[in-house]
Amino acid sequence: MSISELARLVKPPQRPPLIPGTAWSQVEARLGTRLPSDFKECLAVFGPGTFNEFLHLVDPFSGNPHLNTSDRLAKLHEAERLSRLNHPKEPASLVHPFSLHPESPGLIPWGITDN
Repeated sequence: MSISELARLVKPPQRPPLIPGTAWSQVEARLGTRLPSDFKECLAVFGPGTFNEFLHLVDPFSGNPHLNTSDRLAKLHEAERLSRLNHPKEPASLVHPFSLHPESPGLIPWGITDN
């Protein structure tokens, strides 16, 4: 589903926050990778927030460490490290079947849920 199709189903705010292109460049430099254009478009259209009080967009510009992309990625790396310490005999692929960025290919969190 495209962002424009999503915007027809879910009304975006009248004035989402303006995110200058240079801000994205700084975030991508800090992460060491380009972020998907649809993720950037989604934040440009909807801004940070929650869909249906269920799916929270991770916002690389947020001061909230639970919703900031870089902070969230650091927490996932720490959780992965602790999990591997607690399960030293398990193959890494069973404990964590997907790598996290900056491994390639590696996942970058874009959303979270309370469930």
